Amino acid sequence: MIKLDISEEANEDMFDIWYFIAIENANPNNADKFIEEFDEIFYIIARNPLIGAARDEIVKGIRQVVFRGYLIFYFPSKKGIEIIRILNGAKDILKEMKK
Repeated sequence: MIKLDISEEANEDMFDIWYFIAIENANPNNADKFIEEFDEIFYIIARNPLIGAARDEIVKGIRQVVFRGYLIFYFPSKKGIEIIRILNGAKDILKEMKK
């Protein structure tokens, strides 16, 4: 069985994304759909943990997949993945990863 863990920070990132779409853009249906699409991408990554680009300059062993302008950072393992952060690609990634 494939293991998929999502860090507290990544869950907060997803909530912030949902909130921005649902509340600030007044479109809760699209927000829900967007989060569902993230879940689908997570399982694709979990089944293919080396699919993402290595980003050792950020943290050794971390990988990144780009999805709809967001960067999904995760650590692969033999059993699956751990999603660490989900960040807007327009942000200062190094600064955000240190939070």
